[in-house]
Parts: sequence; C-alpha cells; structure tokens
Amino acid sequence: MQHRSTQQGITLITCMIVLVIITLLGLASIEDSTLEEKMAGNLRNRNLAFQLAESALRQGETYILTVSSLPDFDGTGGHYQAMGDVLHDFPAASWSSASARQYTGADVASLQTAEMPLYIIEQLKAEAPGADTEAGTAIDDERFYRITARAVGGNSSAEVILQSIVKR
Repeated sequence: MQHRSTQQGITLITCMIVLVIITLLGLASIEDSTLEEKMAGNLRNRNLAFQLAESALRQGETYILTVSSLPDFDGTGGHYQAMGDVLHDFPAASWSSASARQYTGADVASLQTAEMPLYIIEQLKAEAPGADTEAGTAIDDERFYRITARAVGGNSSAEVILQSIVKR
C-alpha cells in the first residue's frame, strides 16, 4: 500500500513572499544611502564654497589695510565706487576675473572647485563733516570700503557670497 502525499506547496509560496519583502527592504536601503551620499556631497560643496569665500574676503580686507596706495575706484580691476548705502546686486556677468579680483591664496585648483573665488572692493561714500564739527578740529579722513567675496564649491549650484566693511 502506497501513501500518497497531498502537498499544497505552501512552503514555496511563503518563501517567495519573504524573498520579495527582503528584496524591497534592500532596495529601500539602497535608495536611502544614495540620498544620504548626495546630501553629504552637497554639504561638502557648500562648506568648501563658504571657506573659499571667507578666505577671499580676508584677502580683500588685508589688501585694503596693507596696500600703501589704493588705485582709483573706477570700476576696473575689481575696484568700484558704491552707489549710496544700497548693497549692490551684482549680476552674474560682473563676477568674472576681468571685473573682479581673483583670490590668490591656497592652491584652489587642487580643491576641484567649479570656479575661482573672486572678490570686489567698493569705496563707500565719504561722510561730509557735520554741523557740530568744531572750528579748528581735524576732520577724520578715514574711509570705509565694502568687500564682497563670491565662491562656489565643486559645482556652481553651491554658491556663497560674503560681505564685510573695513575702515581705513
């Protein structure tokens, strides 16, 4: 007498369902790690751009404070006359090495940035002596200069613009 087994194949179906669930979890974790990698890359680009812009800003400040004779602020070589107290909104075309000063610090080429850091220097309007100035007192001839630095990271979407004002 032979016993005939009546298997339904439930083990095979259960294993297939578990395999599909594990595959979906694996795909979700791959997507998650890819997103985290992109976020880390963007953060690196932003930090690189910030550090380069800050270095260019410091170079501009040092230039203003240490150069013995300043050039004319006529719009060439990164030297501009400021238009009142309004901060300039420089179009992208003005951020070129022809219209701005190029940062000459660290070996920027080794950092693999999309563009070289640049900065411009604006001579702010001189303040006229007020009516309360006493006769015979010296008039302060110090001037203020606004330095604007721009840098990008590994791609041009990570752009940082910093400004400072220096009294000389």
